[in-house]
Amino acid sequence: AMMEDILAAWAFAVQHQYWEWLSGAVYAFAQLYLLRGLYAEGERLLAETIQTLRQAPVTPAEVLARLQVAWSRLIGRLEPRQEVEAALREALHLNHDDAVRVDILTELGWRVYIAGRTTEADVWLQEALAITTQQSDPRRRAYALNRMAAICQRRGDGAHALCYLEEALALARQTDDLTLTGVVLLNLSIYYREAGDAERTLALLTEVQAIHRLQRNTRMEVSALFELGIWHDARRRYIEAQQYYQQALELAEAIPDLTLMLEIWINIGISRDQMGDYSGALAATLHALNTEALVNHPEMRCTILANLSLHYHHLEEQTKALEYAQMTIALAETIEMPTMAAYGYDFQGHALLALQRPTEAEAAYRQALTLRQQIGLTLQAYESRAGLARVKLAMGDLADAAAWVAPIAAHLLGDVLEGVEEPLRVYWTAYTVLQAMDDPRTDAILTRALDLLHHSAAQISDPVSRQRYLTQIEAHQRLLQAAARGVNRCSLAAQLP
Repeated sequence: AMMEDILAAWAFAVQHQYWEWLSGAVYAFAQLYLLRGLYAEGERLLAETIQTLRQAPVTPAEVLARLQVAWSRLIGRLEPRQEVEAALREALHLNHDDAVRVDILTELGWRVYIAGRTTEADVWLQEALAITTQQSDPRRRAYALNRMAAICQRRGDGAHALCYLEEALALARQTDDLTLTGVVLLNLSIYYREAGDAERTLALLTEVQAIHRLQRNTRMEVSALFELGIWHDARRRYIEAQQYYQQALELAEAIPDLTLMLEIWINIGISRDQMGDYSGALAATLHALNTEALVNHPEMRCTILANLSLHYHHLEEQTKALEYAQMTIALAETIEMPTMAAYGYDFQGHALLALQRPTEAEAAYRQALTLRQQIGLTLQAYESRAGLARVKLAMGDLADAAAWVAPIAAHLLGDVLEGVEEPLRVYWTAYTVLQAMDDPRTDAILTRALDLLHHSAAQISDPVSRQRYLTQIEAHQRLLQAAARGVNRCSLAAQLP
């Protein structure tokens, strides 16, 4: 009944050309449709309103600008449309109000960001922030800050991303904007998840869920659900993670929201790969690739390409793995995403080493290591170091292999390695090098690796998946075989007179 009343009031205002009234209500109108996931319905109504406005004897420029901003927010959830950017640029030209200019700049910056033009997006959003500083507009500043944080995260600048998000959260709370508060909290949870702070991540996600359920904000509830899936994946609770992904997928399909569906399929593929279900991972990621073709989201495409490289490497199709790694690097460099470029170089190294091209593999791993050191990703840098150690082993250079492993071993003996793509592959590499050096720390590394492996396996509630995790992942197989050899040696020693 409420929606019927709103639609009747909207139709009445359009019919009688109460443009100022529509201008004041249009953002709330669009937000209502966004909250309910009614993107197509809202987009159609706003498109019809814009068409009617253009045909009016006098077209108020400010009203048209606000309508175009609201329309772009809805159409952006449906499909990539070149005319969205054109409409926003037209709105920028028509508008003379500073507050509306901030709305246009923020939306235009976000559209350009999604298109992968990071530097250009930065320019638009910086201009929006400058105006909010001059005009003292906390709510609009919060929106622009939240968008700027995404640019920083893409560039691997976590420190500035956190500053922007914390200020955005304070302003969102100050202005009692519950929707924006939930959005910023979700982005903060992603920041802390990537920083390895599991406890804070879960606390933030719990608050996010409470807000979006109160608002009946289906779209953001979906985002919270799949972030909870990622949280469980990081704890190696893969079955529970898949359950969260499935819940999120069903809600996203019901809306429908292709961008959300894309994000979910990407994470389903990652989760399956971590469990050792490489064929299932490939199927999920290829589904994501097909969905991305409908959405045109370069950042997500970059993640998909990297995941395909890793899947094909695990499936021993190294030529394909190399091809997708190279595509990852090229796209990551284009959109200014060094974290993903580093993955591309690492995966390029994996494929090249498997293809017995160790010199090229060394160059790739060094590129990954340099990028990770530049942006302060110390733990992920251990994976690149492990790759370099494997290269040196393949070249027969044990001394250099030991040098690459030295800081890794020091970390593994003092702490658990978390937050990396394949932690037990790093343990296996360290064990192999130390064993070849007859290093007294070899057994301690193996013990820690086995503890982590068995603890991780114990988190997998499904017996079939647990067995696959133990036996289908190469590093896991080799660690268990090394343990078995150690047991056999002990048994033989006990039988000696």
